[in-house]
Amino acid sequence: MRAAACAAVVFFLLAGCAERARPRGAAGAPEDVGRQIDRLADPDADERFRARWAIANVGAPAIPHLIEALGDENPHVRQEAAAALGGMFGTDRSEAVPALAKLAADPEPEVRAAAVEALACIGPPARAAGPALAKALGDEDVRTRRGASAALVRVLGDDAVPHLTEALADDRAQPFAAAALGRLGPAARLAAPELERLAREGDPSVRLLATQALGRIRRGGDTETANRTPHAE
Repeated sequence: MRAAACAAVVFFLLAGCAERARPRGAAGAPEDVGRQIDRLADPDADERFRARWAIANVGAPAIPHLIEALGDENPHVRQEAAAALGGMFGTDRSEAVPALAKLAADPEPEVRAAAVEALACIGPPARAAGPALAKALGDEDVRTRRGASAALVRVLGDDAVPHLTEALADDRAQPFAAAALGRLGPAARLAAPELERLAREGDPSVRLLATQALGRIRRGGDTETANRTPHAE
């Protein structure tokens, strides 16, 4: 992946989560949740998408149903339930964190990716999922790796530095970890020696990301890093 594209994706996941998570349309009715959960298994992706947002619009009353759906045998249901939880902007979803953390190791890559992205959108209340997110940095699926790198920054803030620094040793995780460390700015100074090595020796795209991260660490990071400090939603 090109360096600019990688950095842009990580930034989108960090800064855009709240905006893209806002459900559209009128609030759903709690009594409709069961019917909408059934629609998450529909073979039509558009139908599943509409059901997901209908559930997200219900808000807190839908959370127990979604937690149950995270354990469904159908991977579409698990994926869409995770995405719906991620989309409940402004709702306390902390009770779903253990199930989402478990789902970060799901056999299906689309489900794992949806789980880590949901945890990113939950933010600091998902702190208990830190170990699962750190493990996901080494996932074989690229969407899961990039989601995990962004989620660690959003969920753990400065405490993500050790995990991201360790991930710099993994060729597959390097671009996302480097971009995420850059977003943390001076708090990521402990990663500087490894970033300096990658700036000299890494793949061309990784060298660029490592160089950019070092620049942000040395000059104070980005204004977006205000989002990294754990706080209540």
